[in-house]
Amino acid sequence: MPKLIFLDIDGTLLLPGRPMSQRVAQALRRAKQNGHKLFLCTGRSRVMLPAELTAFGFDGIVCSAGGYVTLGEQVILNQPIPAPIVRTALDAMTGLYRNLECQEITYGDPLDPAALEGPAANSELARMREVLSGLYDIRPIDEYDGRPVYKLSFMGPNAAALEGPRKVLAPWFRFVVQDVFGDTTTVNGDVMYTAVNKGQAVRAVCQALGAPLSDTIGVGDSMNDLELIQTAALGVAMGGGSPELARQADRTCPSVEEDGVAQLLEELGLA
Repeated sequence: MPKLIFLDIDGTLLLPGRPMSQRVAQALRRAKQNGHKLFLCTGRSRVMLPAELTAFGFDGIVCSAGGYVTLGEQVILNQPIPAPIVRTALDAMTGLYRNLECQEITYGDPLDPAALEGPAANSELARMREVLSGLYDIRPIDEYDGRPVYKLSFMGPNAAALEGPRKVLAPWFRFVVQDVFGDTTTVNGDVMYTAVNKGQAVRAVCQALGAPLSDTIGVGDSMNDLELIQTAALGVAMGGGSPELARQADRTCPSVEEDGVAQLLEELGLA
């Protein structure tokens, strides 16, 4: 039966700043030729999607961790964070480096990219480095003009800096922290609006296509992929990713450096 395959980007299909490997690209093409449908399923907003992926021919795209979903050219889910809650989040997150992720532009607090260097190597921190390197037009957060925000991300000096914002924002958000290496180490992650997630996006795509959830496969590497892994009929965690995600997944596959997605599709007989 044709499968609906939902694929995270950073740490799954590729590493930020690097192209997708030829082996993975070929495996995806074979899967499409075999009648399976492919979907990007990412925390990135639309403006932050790599050009090589938007041109690849995916059947649909889940952006902003489920807040914005397209099938072909059709938008089937568009759920930004309500404006008053965005303002509450901004006020609560003072003391953290804050990103506001809209579909057309990203706003962020001024920060020297060198401050991101350190031992906390993970795909989401690498994505933040990529944003700050000048590859994207990130505007100062004081220029924010009130347009819809779909996700917030952060970097902080240590885990203790998250305690206050977490308490204030608990009614609306959950903090997804990527790889905390002790109280003196920089922490980074996403502030996820609880009304949307990647799992909800999978369900929306299935409903739009009239496809059963039993035909879905979800692949990711970090804890912002948790609902994707839990919702898909087969949830797959990338090797070298979050240990907790791997515990929650149905199975794992090799790391992105080992072309894990290609190996997975080949082993499943899909490519």
